[in-house]
Amino acid sequence: MTKKAKKQQPEKFLKLQSEPGVTRVDHRNTHGWLMRLHHQGTTYTKLFSDGVYGGAKKALKAARKYRKQLGKTLGIESLSQRRRTRSVSSRNTATGVVGVYRLTSKGKNGVARHYYAASWNPEPNKVKTKSFSIAKYGEAEAFRLAVEYRQNMVAKIMGRQPEVERVQSAPRYAPADVIIAKNEDDKKTRKAKSKKKKRRKEAQRQKEKVR
Repeated sequence: MTKKAKKQQPEKFLKLQSEPGVTRVDHRNTHGWLMRLHHQGTTYTKLFSDGVYGGAKKALKAARKYRKQLGKTLGIESLSQRRRTRSVSSRNTATGVVGVYRLTSKGKNGVARHYYAASWNPEPNKVKTKSFSIAKYGEAEAFRLAVEYRQNMVAKIMGRQPEVERVQSAPRYAPADVIIAKNEDDKKTRKAKSKKKKRRKEAQRQKEKVR
């Protein structure tokens, strides 16, 4: 194997495995980490590409740091505490969402198929699943569809339909960058208002001196 061929291969990451909130993605030309954070009915997502961040390890580090920053922005006190309280229910799925799994299977032709599967129990001792192809929908969308489908199935089992109005007013999925950007804009707005207030006070003091 030539040196050039070796450089084209994705970085080896045998020790870099998916963890709650951060899933490893290796599909076709996409290699990176998918960060997710669920809060008050909405799942925020962002993909950290190996190529952009200089390798799998650096991309993982960036994903962890970003998730922590996002949690702070959303007002979540401790992601580590949340991880401990949810570890029992989510320990069987690397996606961090109960009932949703990222799987790989091979067909008769030997070609690997990557997909997200949603599973639910329509009745005791009976399990049903539905898969969403990553090749067809893309990594983030396949994950979103799997989570949404499971939520709908669980809602039906509980004897109620999903609340359409609530979904429309508060989307269940959103790019994490939207929240971070909004937080930065809010900071700039508060800073601008503070400066304006100081200028008004200073102007008032100058007027009083003139009098």
